[in-house]
Amino acid sequence: MVSEYDLVAIGAGPAGYAGAIRAAQLGMKTAVVEADRVGGICLNWGCIPTKAILHCAEAYELARATAGRADCGVRSEAIGFDFGAVIEKSRQAADRVGRGVEALFRRNKIDLIQGRGCLADRQTVVVTGPAGGEAEQTIRARRILLATGAQPQLLRGVEADGERVLTSRHALALREAPASIVIVGAGPVGLEFAHIYATYGAKVTVVEMESQVLPGIDGELARGLEKALARKGIAFLTQTTCRGIEVAGTGIRALVASPTGEQRLEAERLLVAAGSTPNTEGLGLEALGIATEKGFVRVGPGFRTTCETVWAAGDLIGPPLLAHAAMAEAVAAVEAMAGRGDGTVRYEMIPACVYCQPELATIGLSEQRARAEHANVGVARLSFAANGKAVAVGQTDGFVKLVFDTKSGAIFGCHILGYGATEMVNQIAMAMSADLTVEQLARAIYAHPTASEIIGETALAALGQSGNSRGES
Repeated sequence: MVSEYDLVAIGAGPAGYAGAIRAAQLGMKTAVVEADRVGGICLNWGCIPTKAILHCAEAYELARATAGRADCGVRSEAIGFDFGAVIEKSRQAADRVGRGVEALFRRNKIDLIQGRGCLADRQTVVVTGPAGGEAEQTIRARRILLATGAQPQLLRGVEADGERVLTSRHALALREAPASIVIVGAGPVGLEFAHIYATYGAKVTVVEMESQVLPGIDGELARGLEKALARKGIAFLTQTTCRGIEVAGTGIRALVASPTGEQRLEAERLLVAAGSTPNTEGLGLEALGIATEKGFVRVGPGFRTTCETVWAAGDLIGPPLLAHAAMAEAVAAVEAMAGRGDGTVRYEMIPACVYCQPELATIGLSEQRARAEHANVGVARLSFAANGKAVAVGQTDGFVKLVFDTKSGAIFGCHILGYGATEMVNQIAMAMSADLTVEQLARAIYAHPTASEIIGETALAALGQSGNSRGES
């Protein structure tokens, strides 16, 4: 029997489940096809489990830092860790959130169909078993949303064996912390794992081909995080490429090259964190003439592909490769299908975060890009050393940097390195979405003492009205 739906989403990651839930809310009969676990990479092998591990690392780091310190009133014997228990906690967190998404499917009467979905024609999806094989089910849909996401990209000629050469997915299942590791790629994934492994005692070397860590973000912010992580013992090799990897006995050897020459790095393991590649294989794109660009599915207005009955959202369509961006794209696509929205996403207002310690968060234009694109650019900075709450809890590393228009007061961007950065960036996201000015941001009354009041104080610095001598503009 052929099942019929108003919308079928292929993929149950953030784009797939967010789009499906919105479609059901708008009255569409909806199904989601998923070959693996509900939640996709983010929930199962990315965002959620890594945050659980980072939380454990933070707790361990704090315990070590305060053990035996008279000024903190802590008395303790030697502090140790159980890395296997840390990983188990992360799996429990992923499982719990996954069950929550499944409950949302049931509540919204969304059918979850297990298997691999392939486009058979403009309105037909054929679902086979997760491992492939005979066709098991044919689904008809008025509209199809492609949301199959992406997977870790390997280096050319390198195979990940899951033992010595790892992807992030392998790393999230590793029950023992490595004694030493080389990490190729200094993006968010690479830096978060660098922080985790260094906290648990590993010798960590990060290799990055660009001139700074976190390529593309505000340079001052990137340099600040690199210095903070270097103080934890992490070594950084920027402007360096990995030319080859050799598995040798109980470890690896990596040949890397920089403008100063070549060198060999030896470590117990190597983690490849050098970007993502879209999951397009087996989707049937070619048969429908769905265009791609650099491997990613190309979309037009409303996130519609070059096939008029097929839309796409999330990592499958390319950067920014963020779960919250994927959800926004999918919701915008579904609302456009239903004639309820304009099918757009304001990408300049999507925050990006790195959950190391100190945390990093950024939104909008960097100072460099703002100066290249606009006249009348102002910059205000405030150190966390000037924030009472940060001083009280001993988290004074970092700063807030506000980039704005000196004439209109429009906020071009905000870049935060320090205590609570990944939470307080949402204040700026809301302010920018509402088109608030720096003056309006400054006039809000912030609870004291809080870390987030540094946002208001930085806005006051932008106006030349900061009561704190550490403010700059």
